[in-house]
Amino acid sequence: MNLGNGEKNLFFSKNQENKYYIENYDVNAGGKNNYVYALGEYIPEGSLVLDLCCAQGRFGPKLKEKKCRAVGIDIDRTALEMAKEKGYYEKLYCYDVTNFDAPELREIEEYYQRFDVILMSDILEHFANPTDVLVKYAKLLKEDGKILVSVPNVAHEDIIFHLIDGYFNYNDMGILDNTHLKFFTKTSFAQWIELINESDLDVYFDCEYIGGTHWQSEYIGLVMSQKEAFYDLLTEPEVGNVMQLLFELKKVKNRFEVEKLTELLKTGKSKIEKVDSYLSSNKSKIDKLNRCLEDYMESDREKEEKIGELNRCLEGYMESDREKEEKIGELNRCLEGYMESDREKEEKIGELNRCLEGYMESDREKEEKIGELNRCLEGYMESNREKEEKIGELNHCLEGYIESDRAKEEKLDELNRCLETYIANDKNKEERYRELSVSLEKSIVKEKEQVSKIIQLYEEIEHYKKSNEKANQLINEKEEKINILQTKIFKMESSFWGKISKKLRK
Repeated sequence: MNLGNGEKNLFFSKNQENKYYIENYDVNAGGKNNYVYALGEYIPEGSLVLDLCCAQGRFGPKLKEKKCRAVGIDIDRTALEMAKEKGYYEKLYCYDVTNFDAPELREIEEYYQRFDVILMSDILEHFANPTDVLVKYAKLLKEDGKILVSVPNVAHEDIIFHLIDGYFNYNDMGILDNTHLKFFTKTSFAQWIELINESDLDVYFDCEYIGGTHWQSEYIGLVMSQKEAFYDLLTEPEVGNVMQLLFELKKVKNRFEVEKLTELLKTGKSKIEKVDSYLSSNKSKIDKLNRCLEDYMESDREKEEKIGELNRCLEGYMESDREKEEKIGELNRCLEGYMESDREKEEKIGELNRCLEGYMESDREKEEKIGELNRCLEGYMESNREKEEKIGELNHCLEGYIESDRAKEEKLDELNRCLETYIANDKNKEERYRELSVSLEKSIVKEKEQVSKIIQLYEEIEHYKKSNEKANQLINEKEEKINILQTKIFKMESSFWGKISKKLRK
């Protein structure tokens, strides 16, 4: 969270309701760097405490720990409801603490009369006239009572270094909270208390600085790493990064019993004196550096004159160089023109070479294909010669089968004549002979059918002889069929002659 100079100047905020509320606030977190914890250490045990502008009651747990009776005041009713729920306060009043005629204030004066401790934590900077508030409520203290105060430190190094760069940007929260009306430093706060003591306001304080809470911004970390000497010159190690200044204001009888305030007002050297002392202690070094600087400047003037002469010479050379460059440019353009035409010629020659290579490649492919076709043709011619030889063999076989069939027909005729003789001699055997005749006729029909099939096969062979691609397969198939038919014919002949021999025996 940025608690210093804002990135942008947030001079006002749209939503101010409960912006200081922190849920589950831990009073012990951070130890002495927590303003609630640090101020709480200065509250005597068993005290009667008035918590001015108590908000949600951050001091409540510390007051309970110290066994204190606590009374709280705030103008924010919602915040007081939160404080009431926690149960740390004996009584809570809702009114504006700058309204000194409020009946709640009269009730507090009458009922509680005097307090041991009054807490004014981060509230004085919000008032247009914090003096009136401090003086009025100081009168509610016992004679030796005290006010514990925390105020933001406008002399924080983050604010100083941003001011050097010209920035004084308000923020939603922190040192430059946009609801702050007054600003304090350690010294200016002490001088304010001194002014109250000298103004005869019927109240006097001794003021002791009891420490502060520390916070360093990313911007300051960058300054420390890059501008260490400058940082050391403008800051004080003890209070440079103090965000909240913590004071104990002890009520005294007169303005002379202010030893701690007097000591606090005895400030050391101011930052301006510190810078002046630094410059004085280094005056001789600075004078020497100045003399060296003058010598360097004198030599620099001489160098500048020589550089001027050299520049003029250089300009003359550059002018002639420009003319040369122009001529060279013209020559380059001519050369580029020649090169361009050469490139075009080379590209055309390349294209012609590629075309020629393409033609030669296609010629080689054609020659290879012609060679393959010749080899295939020779193969076909060779296979055709073999097929013609086989067909010749098959023709011889068919002629042999036809010749044997004619012999068989002649034998059948003889058998028919014999059968007629048997029929004439033996009428009782007519039926059997008729059956045999029928079977013989069927056999003859089958044989004729087979002969016709053989003739058909022969014709098919003659037909397929013309087809070179399927000839081998068809011839093989036909040879297988002829073999099958020969086997069947042989079986039928055997069966036929067997039956004839049986009939003859009978």
